[in-house]
Amino acid sequence: PVQIIVSAVAACGGYVYQSVLENSHVTFTFEKIEVDYTRDSARRAEPLASIQLRFYVQVPEEQHEKAIRCLRLVSPNCPVIQSLDPTIKVEETAVFI
Repeated sequence: PVQIIVSAVAACGGYVYQSVLENSHVTFTFEKIEVDYTRDSARRAEPLASIQLRFYVQVPEEQHEKAIRCLRLVSPNCPVIQSLDPTIKVEETAVFI
């Protein structure tokens, strides 16, 4: 159950990030997504507290800054992330390989 939500966030976030990179004319090869999450153990049901997404991408060095700026558009444009409780923090990072 919790893992399915986290997987949906990763899949949607990756799709949105790829779309933003394409629309921003960033040359890239998308390799993989790694995701971690934490749960709020202070609350009875231990709901999600945070999700960390790491997008592994090949991007020419001169476009690294642009690719990092594109990360800001993932959460506002991802319907799955927008559907989460606002207390759940989602963090996106790009790892250049």
